[in-house]
Amino acid sequence: MHALDILFFMRPMLLLPVWTVYLLFYDFCFPDQIISLSVAGDLASLSLIAAGAYVINQIFDIETDRINRKLGFFDPPVSLTLRQGWVIYALLNLGALLYAAILRTGLFLPLSVMLAAGVLYSAPPIRAKDRPISGLLFNGLSYSLFIFWSIAAGADRESIISGSLLDVNLPLVSSMFLAISAVYLMTTLTDAPGDRKTGKRTIGAVRGDRLSSSLAALMVAGSLALAYQVEFWPLSITAALSLPLFLAAAFGGGVRITLLSAKFPILMLTALAAYQRPGYAVFCIALILLTRFYFKRRLGISYPRLI
Repeated sequence: MHALDILFFMRPMLLLPVWTVYLLFYDFCFPDQIISLSVAGDLASLSLIAAGAYVINQIFDIETDRINRKLGFFDPPVSLTLRQGWVIYALLNLGALLYAAILRTGLFLPLSVMLAAGVLYSAPPIRAKDRPISGLLFNGLSYSLFIFWSIAAGADRESIISGSLLDVNLPLVSSMFLAISAVYLMTTLTDAPGDRKTGKRTIGAVRGDRLSSSLAALMVAGSLALAYQVEFWPLSITAALSLPLFLAAAFGGGVRITLLSAKFPILMLTALAAYQRPGYAVFCIALILLTRFYFKRRLGISYPRLI
């Protein structure tokens, strides 16, 4: 099996928001601290759980992706088998949980909860991703509260319960929850036509463009207010620059504005995280170049792209 097929089956580009949010939260809570080996291990284990969630999502969406004409890794030219997909999924989760059980016992519970959330999100009978409220909550919590929880669980307990840090935890996490939820809302609009055909009841598919994009704009405004309150500048800047896009989408800006609204906030947050940590910038550029090369040579498509 092609090694790059396995790597990109795990959707590393979709792991960028996980890494970005983790680094931004970590730098906010522990400024001027280096990323130690233990923290890097924590982030790696979190990445394995997140990659497993993307794998199981693809496993249960094989037929839907074919109906929507999405190029999947279970179809030519890659043609992974279901058995291979399940083996990769099991190894990802097993690796993360063994790391926590042996080296970082405090992480075992949050990683287990994240694993369960990934199953509930994609697998029947729940399939939260196909429901309006649960889909929104699972996405928002996964990229805010769950990531912060993994940082808290891996950090020194005394630093987590100290007064100054405890005071900002709720608005900090809430600001990211609102920002991620707004982005998720816009992605449901881009996928709405195909979702309606396949019976998915996401917010975008059920409520339509105007209501969904208006709610997303309100969430961005709320995220801006909370991030500014706690001086979480990367998100404050991102929300301030993103809000005009979301407002334009809410007032009928068209498909391109909707696509840009769904991608720009994550791109901006990643750029700001990379600015704070130049090594992350090098990593992101290398990943993007490798991804462009792989998808063009192996699958004949240009990915990633902004719109």
